[in-house]
Amino acid sequence: MINAFFAIRFVSILVVIGSLFGALLMMLTGFSETLAAYQLFFGLKESHMTGGVNLEITVKLLSALDQFLFGLVLLYIAYSVYFLFIRSELPEEPNSRIPMPKWLQVQSLGQMKRTLLEVIVVLLSVLFLKLGLESQPTPGWEILIIPLGIVAIAAAVRLIGFDH
Repeated sequence: MINAFFAIRFVSILVVIGSLFGALLMMLTGFSETLAAYQLFFGLKESHMTGGVNLEITVKLLSALDQFLFGLVLLYIAYSVYFLFIRSELPEEPNSRIPMPKWLQVQSLGQMKRTLLEVIVVLLSVLFLKLGLESQPTPGWEILIIPLGIVAIAAAVRLIGFDH
């Protein structure tokens, strides 16, 4: 019974697979936005923003950056869940060590949570900048919710002090 209970941890492989597919989708979407920015630059597409072509190119590239960052977050989640919950329990063979970049090496759940919260702050910052550029000529007061969220999350990350 206990062995069956602990074998359920392999259900987290669905998290890994879903995150990998999500990361691929976000990378493709970011590439699509970048391609659209180039089409605007070379005049293959017409600008629909009141600020002109340059502003729309900037917004498209910020959107692509946002999507690439989110794709990297999903990739980070996939690797973290795999190495924290699945791989750590599998028997190691002498030469089975997978070389990982430093930023993908996760030692604890606390480190993973802290990294995710830090990336959320960056994602919200990019979103705030993008929305500020898109809402021409004057943004509404609602746009202030995003920087307040950024400050709140940043303060929480600082105050919580996750284990390292």
